[in-house]
Amino acid sequence: MRIIKNYINKKIYKAYRKLKKNNQLLIFIKIKDEISDKSLTNRNINLYFLKNYKLNNEILVRQFLIRKLLGYTFNKILLFSMGTNTKFIYPLHYNWIKVLKKNDIKINVLMCLFLWYMFILSLFLKDLLFILKYIIKNIFIKKKNTESTNSIYFIKLNKKNLPLNSEDLNSKNIISWFIEKYKFSFKYKKIIHDFKIRDFNFKEKEIIYSHRIYKSKNNFKDSVSLYKHTIKYILNLIIFLFKKEWFYLVFLKEFYLLKEFEFSKNNQKSKAYLFHSSDWIFRPFWTYAAEAENIEIILYFYSANYEKNIKITKSSWHLTNWPKLIVWDNYQKNFFENIITNQKTSIEIINPIWFEDNTSKLYNLNLPKNSIAIFTELPQKYSRYVTIGFPDNLYSAEKTINMIEDINDTFKNLNIFLIHKPKRNIGNLINKRYLNFIKSLKKTDKNIVVSSEINAAHIIKNCICTISQPFTSTALMSKYYKIPSIYYDTTGTLNKNHIAAHGIKIINTKDELYNWFNKLIK
Repeated sequence: MRIIKNYINKKIYKAYRKLKKNNQLLIFIKIKDEISDKSLTNRNINLYFLKNYKLNNEILVRQFLIRKLLGYTFNKILLFSMGTNTKFIYPLHYNWIKVLKKNDIKINVLMCLFLWYMFILSLFLKDLLFILKYIIKNIFIKKKNTESTNSIYFIKLNKKNLPLNSEDLNSKNIISWFIEKYKFSFKYKKIIHDFKIRDFNFKEKEIIYSHRIYKSKNNFKDSVSLYKHTIKYILNLIIFLFKKEWFYLVFLKEFYLLKEFEFSKNNQKSKAYLFHSSDWIFRPFWTYAAEAENIEIILYFYSANYEKNIKITKSSWHLTNWPKLIVWDNYQKNFFENIITNQKTSIEIINPIWFEDNTSKLYNLNLPKNSIAIFTELPQKYSRYVTIGFPDNLYSAEKTINMIEDINDTFKNLNIFLIHKPKRNIGNLINKRYLNFIKSLKKTDKNIVVSSEINAAHIIKNCICTISQPFTSTALMSKYYKIPSIYYDTTGTLNKNHIAAHGIKIINTKDELYNWFNKLIK
């Protein structure tokens, strides 16, 4: 397996270097942007179960398939085909195949279409299995006499998004943020989420786990109706396929969850559902039913660096149709107002937006008063980086190490401690050279490396100032806490008025850094 993996990577690197040499790395972004604008059919798509919600069904199908197909794997296979000088083979709709052909990509049309139909079939089988497991799981759920009235539901949380327990009052996670920062939090007595832990009370709120988007079970009559609709949907697939309406095959799960939501009682539903921005392209279909019932559907952003690549890619943002966004500041609000075409989207500013924290890592952590916090991205290993397809990597191991070394060199003769807080753990994707550098840094004087699991707010409030790699959100968090902050760009390639800086000063050299700090302490 290792021999095969090394061979694949070798060919990918070969194609990447060739594209970079010929200044053609933007080909990935160009193709994806063109695909995101390319309709899947010349005729209208009418999903019968969404007819009450007056939606552009073709865009919904496109959103779903962009999310499923146009990720790292697409880039990786395209690079491999270039590196081996073979025809590109990947599951794609014929209209999207035409986009690649227009961009002079060698492509095996027949194999792509074959894989496309296999992909559609696999999604159907996967959804069928999901529904069977879901039904069985619900049968064995102990029924609780719990109403969801006066509750809010957080989607796709993990352990670090939640307080450790009822006593974790200092935590800076998304639950703490909601209680402390969200102006309407007083309306909700219960916070429901989908990460499996025991229920507990926190700051006068009930924190409740539920794997369902509402807490209680449907009654027997509603359950039977739901199963009848689902069986009818499956049986009608033959008719749909005969009419060339293949898209019904990929939406079995979405149909089931939508119908389950429609059959549920009002006192079983939360008053608002919050999604984080890691999964933003496609909205689950049940959220349209919720929106029609005046239930809030909110997409919140736990970072603020989405504008950094706006000049080279739209990243499909223009296709999104979330009814409400929660962002950090006016810069981010203006960015989304300009790029999102859905005029009904409202945008609210709440700064800062905490997301993850692990306060157990704060025990015995005493930061010196004369400290400067350094915040960087986590450099990914080369094999991961090349599949991203951007023409320059601001977060390579080399540039990140250069930044830290510049800062160390600038403050080496001053009585200053440097606090390094890496971004969240990315596991085995992390660059080994950077990892070894950080390990060596821990052994040096005046350098303190803290856990990546600690929320940056704990560090920022105890430092003289902060230095961030462009364009991490820690600089904006520092601004909120009135702690002086700058972006440090070792490349010197970024426009000092870059939109993604949100008005934070960008500096490039050690002399600039030294002069900025000197003015700060005078």
